Amino acid sequence: VTGIFQRNGTAQLIVIIIAESMYFVLHLIKWPYATKQINLFYITIGFFRLTNVLLTIVHLPGLHFLEYDKQCVAYTQICFHMLCFILFFIVALKNVFSIILGTQDEHFDERNLVPVRMLRWPRYK
Repeated sequence: VTGIFQRNGTAQLIVIIIAESMYFVLHLIKWPYATKQINLFYITIGFFRLTNVLLTIVHLPGLHFLEYDKQCVAYTQICFHMLCFILFFIVALKNVFSIILGTQDEHFDERNLVPVRMLRWPRYK
């Protein structure tokens, strides 16, 4: 929607950079999730997303970067995507193992931790 009626993606890229920056800053200012661990996880993911979008500046046609430079940036972006995928996979595995191993809510009540099923729930409703 942001790129409709455009020949190059400059305006679209600006809108996406603003949106990603606001998303990242809001996560830094007000931690919306129940635990510190999940908040830090989403701040890390937000950092990778913002960096990935900022690297897209190299692909704008008006800047006249070499094709080799664009390829190097594209491979870096692919590595960021792969790293984020691995991080999400690790969190999913951690949650699955916690559930399979029989971690009960009573176990968390003893140490004042949040149950595994609530790790991604928002803190405020």
